[in-house]
Amino acid sequence: MTEQKSLAADAMNTLLASGKGSLLACNIYVSAGRIKHSKILTSLIHKCQDECRSLTSTDHKKGVVGLVHAYADEAYDRSSFHLAGTADLVAEVASNLAVTALTNLKNFEVDTINSEDNDKKTTHPFVGFVDHVSVMPLLIP
Repeated sequence: MTEQKSLAADAMNTLLASGKGSLLACNIYVSAGRIKHSKILTSLIHKCQDECRSLTSTDHKKGVVGLVHAYADEAYDRSSFHLAGTADLVAEVASNLAVTALTNLKNFEVDTINSEDNDKKTTHPFVGFVDHVSVMPLLIP
């Protein structure tokens, strides 16, 4: 794990020093944050981390991308995934994460209509399985 952190830090430092490429942050919010979603959310985190590692090359030519924060909010039944890195790689990982979340949540087969969990009211409106994606510049050369 320390080696992976070091690789990401080295790649980020190289990009910052070179002045090449825009650095972006991207936040993806999904309408799932309860215990019943834990397998789906854990799977999304692992898949995202694996993709980030795969795309972040050791020679830094492709750029860098990382999952920098993830949070499940049970009260709002919502989770967030925060990515940062070079624009092309952030876009690739973010779109794959959103599509995977949409597919997995759509196929999630748990009878919640009459379950006890359905009694928990959320105060966050349900917009869709992937309900918000925001992109912010971190560094523009």
